[in-house]
Amino acid sequence: MGNVDENTVLAGPEAAPAGAASFRALVAADIPSTFSKSKLREIHVPLYHVNAATATSTTYLPTVGRFAFLYTAANWDSVTWYYEVVINIDNVSNIAYAQLYDFNGGAALAGSELTTQLTVPTRLRSAALTLTDGMVLSPQWKVSAGTITFSKFALIGVQSG
Repeated sequence: MGNVDENTVLAGPEAAPAGAASFRALVAADIPSTFSKSKLREIHVPLYHVNAATATSTTYLPTVGRFAFLYTAANWDSVTWYYEVVINIDNVSNIAYAQLYDFNGGAALAGSELTTQLTVPTRLRSAALTLTDGMVLSPQWKVSAGTITFSKFALIGVQSG
């Protein structure tokens, strides 16, 4: 797919990378400035949110068509990032997986993979993640077998100080 830059994602679906007809990104200039000036200590950046959706893929697939987040380091002073999901699996003998994928880096974000074998919706949060300037992050999911049900994929920013 090649690199995705700020000009591509800011322009919206009509300027999407080849083969990505509905690629959208959350690149709102007012979010970082509002967050840093507020008394908020935690912000949720939605990457995908539905009442409930299911999937049966046993391999991670690119999630073009979902929301993506273009990380600009200069906008997020003193923020620690986490990945949070709400997922479950249809059978305790199966495993549901979720991770963040960096379109610019062409790989999964280290430390972002979360798993569960619970059959009820379960909120999972990663350990602190290391984000680098220019990453375009989007959620991915898969199962060992069976069906994953999901309702939330988000980046969580926790401000220190």
